[in-house]
Amino acid sequence: MKTDQTYPCRKNQQGRVRSILISFLSFILICASPFWWSGCDSQDTTIQPNPDPLPVILECTTGPVLGEFVPLEFGNYWKYLVYDNFQNILKDSIRFRISKNWSIQKESDGSWLYGAQMISEGEPDPTGANLVYSDERGYGQAGVIADNDTLIVDRVNWPFPVTIGADTFTYRFAWNNDHYVVADSIQTFVLSTNEEIETPVGTFNTIVYRRIIPPDEIAGTAEAWSDAHIVPGIGQVAFVIRTSLDGSAKFSYLLSEYCLNQPATE
Repeated sequence: MKTDQTYPCRKNQQGRVRSILISFLSFILICASPFWWSGCDSQDTTIQPNPDPLPVILECTTGPVLGEFVPLEFGNYWKYLVYDNFQNILKDSIRFRISKNWSIQKESDGSWLYGAQMISEGEPDPTGANLVYSDERGYGQAGVIADNDTLIVDRVNWPFPVTIGADTFTYRFAWNNDHYVVADSIQTFVLSTNEEIETPVGTFNTIVYRRIIPPDEIAGTAEAWSDAHIVPGIGQVAFVIRTSLDGSAKFSYLLSEYCLNQPATE
């Protein structure tokens, strides 16, 4: 994709686009699964930082990280270039980084989620840091955390292994006076299990999870779709927002740099 200038987008439009990527990553999909949440002062839910691990020398790699769907090691990051496909210009860049690892005990059955805190760097995220996890079910949302409240959920966003057409959904969080709530959910389904996409760091065969974006949120009065392109062992390599007017891309987030920490090799 060629660009010949940078273009600082308007803050209100940029904020809406950022919020869609952030919520989708936290990325941010199995409808029949029960959900649960509680405030940070609940006596039934425990959330605590993981203890410092034994000293292990890590090195920044490009993966893939074997045995992990989305690698969530402390310090991992993914940087994306944001393109306006209508004007064929580079608008922005955004980086997501794993800033902390957590253990979260679910009040529903006492089991534990071992997740990570994902923050966006560039503009501050007004909804706090997203809690995410990656386990044998896939990648999912564990909630949102801030200084004054924490909302805990258990929602698989990107199920893995995958079946084309599998239907699921993603939560969207909102601040309600003095605490977080699950505002609504967005339908998502598996569009493809082997779609090729080109990025600044290479060409990847990806799993595509498509989310249905309600009218008036991005595309004016038209419905839109957001396609997350995922590579197991690496994570999200692209995110494309398309309108239902003609199916063409409106915005593209393409991976331009990333770091996956793994034990150093001798």
